[in-house]
Amino acid sequence: MPERTIDLNGPVHFLEVNGPADGPVFVCVHGLAGHHATWLTLARLLSARGRVLAPDLPGFGLTPLRDRRATMTGMRLLLDRFIDATTDRPVVLVGNSMGGTLAMMQAHVRPERVEALVLVAPAVPRPVTEPVEPRIALTFGVSLIPGVGEATYKRRVRRVGYPHLATEALAFCTVDASRVPAEIVEAGLALAERRATHDGAARAFLQATRSLTMMLARRRSFLRMVRAISVPTLIVAGRRDRVVPFTTVVAVADARSDWRLAVFDDLGHIPMAEDPPRTGEAILSWLDEQQDEAPGIAAGGVS
Repeated sequence: MPERTIDLNGPVHFLEVNGPADGPVFVCVHGLAGHHATWLTLARLLSARGRVLAPDLPGFGLTPLRDRRATMTGMRLLLDRFIDATTDRPVVLVGNSMGGTLAMMQAHVRPERVEALVLVAPAVPRPVTEPVEPRIALTFGVSLIPGVGEATYKRRVRRVGYPHLATEALAFCTVDASRVPAEIVEAGLALAERRATHDGAARAFLQATRSLTMMLARRRSFLRMVRAISVPTLIVAGRRDRVVPFTTVVAVADARSDWRLAVFDDLGHIPMAEDPPRTGEAILSWLDEQQDEAPGIAAGGVS
C-alpha cells in the first residue's frame, strides 16, 4: 500500500489508500504505542467507499518526535494540521484507544472539519467502581513517576527489544491474536525493528501516557467534552477488552443516547485489527444509515 511523508514541522509518515473520488475521506488515528499498520486491512476495506489516510503520530510508527510534543494537545494540533494539509473536505475521523480520545478532541474543537466520528475502543475515564487491570495499573503507574518511568521503559526495551514488546502488546490487546491478518503482524514487527533506531520513541511514549492519564483523571471535564460533540458518532467496542473495559465504554455511551454502540462479544481492544471485516461492515453500515437520515453525510461532503 502507498506510504507517504508530509512535512508538518518535521516529517509525518502516513498510509494512503485511494478510493472513489466522490466518497468520504477517512482519517484513522492509532492508539498509544500503535502505528499506521494496525489499520492496513481495514483501510483496504474502507477504500471501497472512499480515500483512507492513517498517520503515525509524533514519536510513533515512522514519524520521529523531533522538537514536537506527544502530549494530547500536541498530538491533536498535529492531527488538525494533517487533516488540513491532506484534504479540503470534512473527514470521517476513526480513532482507536488514545486515537479515539484525540478524535473526540478534534470533533469538539473543530466540528466543521469532522463529518462523522467512529470511536474504536476509545480511551475514556473509568467509573470509580471499575477495577483496573493489574498490568495497565503497573504500566501507567510507573510511567507517571519522573525518572523512574524513563529508566523502566528503557531498561525493558534493552532487555526484550521492541519486536517482543509489539508481540506482547498484540496478545494483550486481542482475545485471539491468531485472528489478526498476517500483513498487520508482519508490518508491525518490521516497524518495531525500525523503531529501535528512532530517537525520541521513549520520550513520546511517556509524554503520551502521562498526558492521557491526566486527561482521563478529569472525568467531569471529559464528559462535558463528550456532551458537547455535535457530529454523528459510532462507538465500536469489544466486550472482552482488557485495556478499556466494556462497562467503561458503556458509561460514556450512556451520556449520549444519540450515539450508536456496536458491540462484538468475542473481541478485545483492537477490533479493527482482530476482525477487520466485521469492524468495516459495522462502520460502513452505520455510514449508510447516516446517509439515509442526512443525505451528504459520509457521502463525499455535507449538504
